[in-house]
Amino acid sequence: MNTIKFLYRTKILLPIIALLFALLFLSSIVKGLEATLYDNVAKPYLSKVAGNAPHDVLVTLIALSFIAIASIVLRKKLNGYLLLSLSLITLLITSFHVYLRVFTNTWVFTGFKLYDKLKYLDIPVILLFIYCVAAISVYLLKNTQARNLEKKSVENSGKILFPIITNDEPITGTDEHADELSYNGYASTLAASINNNRFDTAFAIGINGPWGTGKTSFINLIICDINKKDTIHIEVSPWNSNTPKDLIKDFFDTMQEALAEHHQSIPYLLTKYSNKLVNIHENKVTSLIKKATSTVANNESINSIHKNINNTLREINKKIIITIDDLDRLDSEEIMEVLRLIRNTANFYNTFFIVAYDRTYVSKALEKHNTHNTNQFINKIFQIEVTLPFYNKDILINKLTAQLIIAFPESEKVFKEAFFGAEINTEPVLIKSWLTSLRDVTRLSNSISLNLSKLIGEANNQIISEVDVHDFTRIEILRLNYPEVYQLLYKQRELFLQRPYYNNEDQKYTLKKKENNDNNEYLLSEHLEDNLEILAIEKHSVSKIIELIAAIFSDSNRIERTKQSIVYPSKFNLYFSYALLHNNLSEISFIRARSSSQDIFNNHIDKWIESGLTDELSERFEYITAFDNPGDYKKVTTAIFYFASRKPKKSFFNKYGDEMIGFNPEKTIYLINIYETHSSNMDEEKNIPLERHEFIEFVRELFINASSPFIFESSIIKKISKEYQHTFTLSPEEINNIATNYLQKYCNQSDARFKTAQTLFLNCATYKDGKYERPSSHAKSIYLFFAVERALDDFIHSILYRWSTDGDKFLIGPYAKDYYGNYETLVNVIKKSTFANWNYLPEFIRFYEVFKKNQYTPVEFDFKDIPIQRVSYDTSNS
Repeated sequence: MNTIKFLYRTKILLPIIALLFALLFLSSIVKGLEATLYDNVAKPYLSKVAGNAPHDVLVTLIALSFIAIASIVLRKKLNGYLLLSLSLITLLITSFHVYLRVFTNTWVFTGFKLYDKLKYLDIPVILLFIYCVAAISVYLLKNTQARNLEKKSVENSGKILFPIITNDEPITGTDEHADELSYNGYASTLAASINNNRFDTAFAIGINGPWGTGKTSFINLIICDINKKDTIHIEVSPWNSNTPKDLIKDFFDTMQEALAEHHQSIPYLLTKYSNKLVNIHENKVTSLIKKATSTVANNESINSIHKNINNTLREINKKIIITIDDLDRLDSEEIMEVLRLIRNTANFYNTFFIVAYDRTYVSKALEKHNTHNTNQFINKIFQIEVTLPFYNKDILINKLTAQLIIAFPESEKVFKEAFFGAEINTEPVLIKSWLTSLRDVTRLSNSISLNLSKLIGEANNQIISEVDVHDFTRIEILRLNYPEVYQLLYKQRELFLQRPYYNNEDQKYTLKKKENNDNNEYLLSEHLEDNLEILAIEKHSVSKIIELIAAIFSDSNRIERTKQSIVYPSKFNLYFSYALLHNNLSEISFIRARSSSQDIFNNHIDKWIESGLTDELSERFEYITAFDNPGDYKKVTTAIFYFASRKPKKSFFNKYGDEMIGFNPEKTIYLINIYETHSSNMDEEKNIPLERHEFIEFVRELFINASSPFIFESSIIKKISKEYQHTFTLSPEEINNIATNYLQKYCNQSDARFKTAQTLFLNCATYKDGKYERPSSHAKSIYLFFAVERALDDFIHSILYRWSTDGDKFLIGPYAKDYYGNYETLVNVIKKSTFANWNYLPEFIRFYEVFKKNQYTPVEFDFKDIPIQRVSYDTSNS
């Protein structure tokens, strides 16, 4: 049974069944097939092929070609249908060949010259069979690996989370728990009034309220309490019609369908009535029909048909309840037509209209028809208008919390603390003021659910470890209501937000105020008012937007912030993660790693480098301009040094083996110096300990604890020596000693390379007033000893140059004599190398004698052993 399940999962059960049927089919036609092949292929063609050496070679080459082509095909993705075809063909050919070779005497096969028992036709059959087996094996192996990988992925990720979102569904039943806005009592009273009254004409009830206030739910609650035995409920959807004429026809078609079972003449009457109203433009066929029926109908007037409809409804003797929802979805023409239906054309016996609308919207639509006093016009249409009562905003907060708990059941405490905790008490109405209806709640909860599901990551529901839910909710409110302002805040944070100088207290973003402003006006407020049209906002909305953003980035010390708050620079991007530039490095993963320990952060860096994310990681480090506190600063700076000192992912260009990833030296020094500058400029009267000695020790250890080959740290020291030696934390003498120690440590390694040692030596250069003064004598002695005793060939190659003005002349670079004061001393040291078998040494000595004889000027020389550089010598200092 397990074998069958395995074959089914790997999609080769069907090919196996097909093969069995193919085998049965082959056995039934084998005799006829054999005769056909013998008469048409074997006898006229194959019988003429003789076994000899050339044919042996030809058959062998064909076999090798087949193997090469098959190996290429095997690398491509295989599927069950390909295997089915391949296996079917292979089994048919193999079976038939075995039959001819073993069970018949008619066929005489040509064998190899060197080994007659192996026949020529055996080779393609054997290869085809082997290929088929290999293809099936590869297919099964890949499927097994894929299933194991999928299983491992599921095991590692734990419970899989999907964002749970809710629909904006109205109440459809009488469940008291569904009536969250307490509309049921009010709706029951209105339903009782309908049940106990009967009128000769239509009675219209208007349900007034803004979008999302529960008008549809209120109507449904009324219908639930209507006496079903005494009423016929007709639900009309006018927004499905394209024109006012379509609306009329659809209205009466809907009535006809609902009333047809109650009286046989009502469909005819309603159809005739609606045709009269819309004045249908007839074609020839409908014109003839109308002429024929008009004689019978005596071409009745609209009033006459209306009277007949009323008489029919009296015979039916039931209340007609017509509900029309979302009148405020229609345009002005359609709204006017619906009101005309209610007031005149559908003013039928014992008919109740229940219509939901936003009165403000309808009133503005009627103004387009020049309706005098639109409010009085609406009052004449509706005998009762119910304005949905305002409800306690706590209901909406409770609803929001409940929906988010459904989406993140393990985070119930988090949401309750966020919406009902101490921080909310300092701003009791802020979130509530943005929630005006259940529709607002649904939109906000769906937005939070969708975006928080990405931040939670591995489905452990530890939302508190990622974001402050209160801050996140307010940012989502801004995004849903004013997306342009949301983007502006993200992209221009440095323009509208400010943060204090680095110190031992946590730094936070606050909303920037205008300079020299006694009214404490915000810079963002001025920008919004100047760009209302671009940002798609109205002027009266600016104050409300500023209230929201100022509450998020408040400078009040009374508000206690969690470590996950958006006000901290390292967390800011997390609240806008879906708005970042698209790249392969997850912003969430980076922030999580940054908030972990130094070792975990470094381990993540190694994994990202191995995954080929070096450029994205470098860009992410470049983007960091702020830190939460000194601890965060130290961690990030250490991580940058660690990252820069790693080897890049192996590539063709990494031929020397000591290349480092590196990092922008300017940015690196800036990070160190900006902290030093801000620390030294702090206000001493605030009694905040600077702990300067701790910072100096951190910088010192950053360089001293560097690991081989020290290229990145050495390059930073060179730049500091040249441009920042008087402002850097460590003294010029100390950083020069560190660079020299790098050179010493590296040259002592058994696997040291000349190119790296040369780079470290050049980075030991000292500068005086920005002028190059070459490395110290100690660094020079370390380098020359290594070069002469361990890398003489490379050293010789590095000091020989082709003369720039004459390509046939060569020289020893002038800077080389500076090592020992003159050329002769340098060459004498080289001659005394303890290793005598250097490849370039003999030719170099010969060239030196010619060079010396020519007064140490460029001279012609035919190099045989030394691959002389093809670049001209530049006499300027490096």
